[in-house]
Amino acid sequence: MRELAVRLGGTIVALASLAVQHGAALEIVVPAYFYPSSGSDWSDMNAAAAQVPLTAIMNPGSGPSNAQNGDYTSAVGSLRASGGRVIGYVSSSYANRPLQDVLDDIDKYANWYDIDGIFVDEMTNNAVPANLDFYQSVYDHVKSIDPAWEVMGNPGTATVEDYLTRPAADKLMVFESFGSSYLSHTPSAWNAAYDPSRFVNLLHQLDPNNTAVMEQYVDVAVSRNVGGVYFTDDVLGNPWDRLPGFWNDMVSKVAAVNSYVRGPIQTLSNPVAVGGVTIDAGRGEWTALTAYDADADQAPLPGPELDLQAITLANDGDSLYLRMEIDETQNGAAPALGTKHNVYLDTDQDRESGFIGSGGFLSVGADYLIQGTRLYAFNGATQESFAWSFIQDLSNNQSPTADLELSLPLAALGGPGSFDWIANAANSGVEDYLPNTAASGAFGDFYRYEVGAVQVVVGDYDANGVVDAADYEYWRSHLGETGGAADGNGDGVVDAADYTVWRDAVAAQAAGASALAVPSPSSLLLMAVACTLIVTPLRRAH
Repeated sequence: MRELAVRLGGTIVALASLAVQHGAALEIVVPAYFYPSSGSDWSDMNAAAAQVPLTAIMNPGSGPSNAQNGDYTSAVGSLRASGGRVIGYVSSSYANRPLQDVLDDIDKYANWYDIDGIFVDEMTNNAVPANLDFYQSVYDHVKSIDPAWEVMGNPGTATVEDYLTRPAADKLMVFESFGSSYLSHTPSAWNAAYDPSRFVNLLHQLDPNNTAVMEQYVDVAVSRNVGGVYFTDDVLGNPWDRLPGFWNDMVSKVAAVNSYVRGPIQTLSNPVAVGGVTIDAGRGEWTALTAYDADADQAPLPGPELDLQAITLANDGDSLYLRMEIDETQNGAAPALGTKHNVYLDTDQDRESGFIGSGGFLSVGADYLIQGTRLYAFNGATQESFAWSFIQDLSNNQSPTADLELSLPLAALGGPGSFDWIANAANSGVEDYLPNTAASGAFGDFYRYEVGAVQVVVGDYDANGVVDAADYEYWRSHLGETGGAADGNGDGVVDAADYTVWRDAVAAQAAGASALAVPSPSSLLLMAVACTLIVTPLRRAH
C-alpha cells in the first residue's frame, strides 16, 4: 500500500501494510504507527508479548526520522524485554526511491535503536530483474549489519517466488486489504511449498462488535499457510493508529491456536467377525456398531447440497466397511455414489506426507481417497504436482442413496493398524465436511479409526461365534474352493484337512463344556449331534 502520513503528537508517522513472523508459532504483527507516549497502546503490546509471539513495526516518521527519539528508545527496550520484537519501517517506493536513501534509513535504525530487523514497504511484486536487483541490494545491506536481522518485504498482494529465492526478503506480506475481501482471496499456489512463517496477512476495517469473524479469519489464515497476522477494526485513512477494540480477544485467539495439541476429536474401533457386515440392501448389522458423532451443523444445508449426517466404520480381518448417512429432509433424494462423495484417509497419520489441498486447507494428509465407488492413492511430491492413482472399484450398496455402504480390502490401504480420516460432500458448490472444521488446515479436526483385532474361533466357519453343525454345512458347501472362511488350516484350499480342524474344535468345545458343568438336556442333544457328525464317514464330493 502506498505510504500515508498522519501527525501524532507533532511526529509524522507513515502508514503501511506490514507484518513479520518468527518461530513456528502463529504470530501477531502490529503496524505500530502510533506514538509511544505514556499509557499508549505500546503498553498493551508489552502485556501481549508475554502471551504470544509479537513483532511491532516502529515508524517514527515515515522511516527513522532525522534524529533518535528517546520515547521510541524506551518503548523498543520495554517491548523486547517483555518478549516481543521490533523492526524498523523504510519506504522503497516500488524501487523508484534512490537505493542509497533506503540504505541510509537502515543505517539510522542500526545506529539509534536496538531492533531486530527492517520492514521494506512498497515492494514490487514482479520479476523485473532491475527490481529484484534493487531489493536484493537492500537485503544484502541489512544482513551486512547483522545476519540475524530479519527483512520483511511488503508487496501487499500476491507476488512472485523470486523475492524469497534471490533472496530479497526473509518474509513477505502477501495480503493487505479490507477484511470483507479476505474470504474471496486465493493465495499463490507456490506459497504452500514454504513454511508458514514466511507469509503474513493484514486486514483492516473488520466489524468491531463481531469477534467471531476475527476468530474465523485467524483460522482461515492458518489454513492458507500464513504464519503472521494482524486484524483491526480501525478504518481508513489511517487504520494503524491504534490497536483494535478486540485486541485482547485476538491475543487470546492466537494463544489458543498456539496451544493447540494436534489429535483426533474422536477415536473408534468396530471389529466384527467375518460376515458380521455384508454389503447388501439391509443395514441391520450396523445397529450394534458405534457411529462417529453426528454432523454438528444441526440445520440442513440449503438445497441442492449433500448434507452428511453420520459415518460408521467397521472391520473384520480382511476388509474395512463404511456406512454413510445423508440428510434428505431439505434437498430431496441424494445422488448415487460418485465424485460428490469423498472420504480422505491418512494411513501414516502424518499430515506432511499426503494430500492437504491447495494452500493446505485439509486437516489430514490423505494417502488414499475413497471417491464414490473407487479407491485412489496419492501420488506426488507437492500439492500442485500430483495425481490420484486408481487402485480398484469397491463393493457397494446404494439402496437407498441416503444410506450408503461399501467395503474395501485393508490390504489395499497397506494394512494399517489405525488411520485418520475426514469426509466431504458437495453437490453443486457448497461443501459439507465431517468433522465440520476438517477444512481448517493444520488446526482442523479429524477422526481416527483403530483397526480392531478380530477374535477368530477355530472351526467357526460361518463366523457366528459358535462351533456347531452349521459350520460343517458351511465347510461342505465350500469344499474344493480356494481359500476363504472354511480354509481352517490356512493352506489355501478347502479340503478334508479343514474338516479335521472343525471336528477337533467340536470335540474340544464339547469336552470343555462337560468339564465345567453338568450339561443341560439341550446341551446333551447338541453334543449328540456333534458326536454323530464326528463318527460319520467322510464322503468325497463328486
